[in-house]
Amino acid sequence: MEFSHIIDEFAKDNNYPHFKVELEKNYDVEMKLEPFDDNEIIVSFVDPGDVSNTALVSGFGAVFVDVDYDGLTKVEYFDSLGCQLAEKHVEPNPNGLSFLGVNFGDEAVVAHVRITLGNLSME
Repeated sequence: MEFSHIIDEFAKDNNYPHFKVELEKNYDVEMKLEPFDDNEIIVSFVDPGDVSNTALVSGFGAVFVDVDYDGLTKVEYFDSLGCQLAEKHVEPNPNGLSFLGVNFGDEAVVAHVRITLGNLSME
């Protein structure tokens, strides 16, 4: 069974007006996040019990599709004061999958991440 859903409410509820979340199912659930008219995504962490409260995490990772060039796709990690904790570049894997993740150990220090997807906005 194959089907596709576009979840516009996710984008609206999370203040991403140009954000598309597509859910596809081929016996497994796959979620793709793509910004429109931009090449950056900011992910801020919140308390799942009360989304009005910010939260900290000890790490973050993501899978990237079709990274063609070295040094253009990256994830930046920031603390609650906005200070950069780390900047890591995604290894290229044209037409394939790449994974990038950073674990800061036992202490939750990451308040948000900025994901830069190459050097062109997606339209």
